[in-house]
Formats: sequence, structure tokens, C-alpha cells
Amino acid sequence: MATVYLLWHTRELEDGHDEDKLVGVYSNAAMAKAAQQRKLQYPGFRDFPDGFEISKYTVDKDSWTEGFTLPHDLPSWLEVLPDGALWNPKLKRRYELESEEVLKPQRPLPELRIVGGGKKDGAVE
Repeated sequence: MATVYLLWHTRELEDGHDEDKLVGVYSNAAMAKAAQQRKLQYPGFRDFPDGFEISKYTVDKDSWTEGFTLPHDLPSWLEVLPDGALWNPKLKRRYELESEEVLKPQRPLPELRIVGGGKKDGAVE
């Protein structure tokens, strides 16, 4: 099977999320490394030189073998609050996730824990 090399660049944003860029796909690791060196002359890339990664992939082979979930799979009536908690406007209840893992692909979705007494900001009534 044929192999390709993907050159990625990732940097962490101020809000803690990552910004990923697929820089290019190359037929061998040396070409991917040469592309990395070329990109270091450009703004952004030169400011975050440690953000590069070269990944080796086999062509015509599944890399992702399972399904996934997103916060968008949650019921449409739930609001995602700026702090990551969920708000049910019908019941006036705030839900906090036991961990941030719900934002990552997984099955089944983790259990939600009810907190607060009905205020969006988490304050107890």
C-alpha cells in the first residue's frame, strides 16, 4: 500500500482551543520536512516553530474506525454556556459536565450532573 506524509501545524489559541492547519500532503518524509523548513519564513509559522508535526498515513486504509459524537448531538433545546456548562431553558436548570471529555469524540456521552438551583450563572437560588 502507498504511504503519504501529512504536514500539520497546530497552535494553542488564547481560549485554550487548538487551531490546526493541514499544510500539505507529501510522497515522502523528506519532502514534508523540506516544506516545513520553507514555511518557517512566513508569519505565524515562524512565530510558532514548534507547532509542526509530520504524520504518516497509508492510502486506501481507514484511519478512523468508529463513530463520533459532538456537542451538537445534544438536544437542540440545550444551550452551551460560555463556561462549557449546559442550560435547559424549559426547566431552568444548569448542567455541568463531569469532565470536558464530552467535547471529544466518544460513545456513549458522559452523564450530566445537575448543579445550581436554576440560574444560568451557576449561582444557587
